[in-house]
Amino acid sequence: MEIITNASLRQNIISLYSFSVHNLVDFETQDDHRFQFELFVPAVSKALNIETVWESAEPIDRQRLLDNYQFKNAITMNIHIRKDMLSLYRELKISVEKCIREINIELKK
Repeated sequence: MEIITNASLRQNIISLYSFSVHNLVDFETQDDHRFQFELFVPAVSKALNIETVWESAEPIDRQRLLDNYQFKNAITMNIHIRKDMLSLYRELKISVEKCIREINIELKK
């Protein structure tokens, strides 16, 4: 980092990697993984007979599934988390692309 003379660029790179990337990785590896393995997977495993992962599943008891609020809540929360993570990744992509442009401008000087 010492060879970067543009203080603004240096700060952007530091912020990008020490904050943005770190927070996203932290959220994914700690919060999301905990949710997936402690709540989502158990709820799905109790409610569905999964024949082929990501391809097919059938309710174990269709009528009971309609009243299974734990399953419905787990699905709803999972959708919300996936949307949040996609948004965070999109924002990170924009930040990385901006940083790359700034680096390229600096290299041309």
